[in-house]
Amino acid sequence: MRANLAVMMHSSDATDEKHLSAAQILELVERGQRCARYDEYIDHITVCPVCRETYKQLLRAEAVVREARRPRVALPRLGRAARSGGSGAGAGVYRACAVPADCA
Repeated sequence: MRANLAVMMHSSDATDEKHLSAAQILELVERGQRCARYDEYIDHITVCPVCRETYKQLLRAEAVVREARRPRVALPRLGRAARSGGSGAGAGVYRACAVPADCA
């Protein structure tokens, strides 16, 4: 996930050496605790509201990307008779399970 992080930061902050660079924040998001300078970056993020907000937004975006890439299990499609409560064999089994014996 590569993004133009300079857009997310205020224009006057983009050249401010007090903030982490876009590449540093992105590395932290992508690598987490495996980031070589993790402690240094996290220490800065805890005291810098601009970098903290950028980091939080990127974490949310990364979570969305990971969720979208997660493999999904395809469920079988039900026939029209089963969906509409028709008289097919599947519907009979469903009714037998769903309706208590004393109500049938």
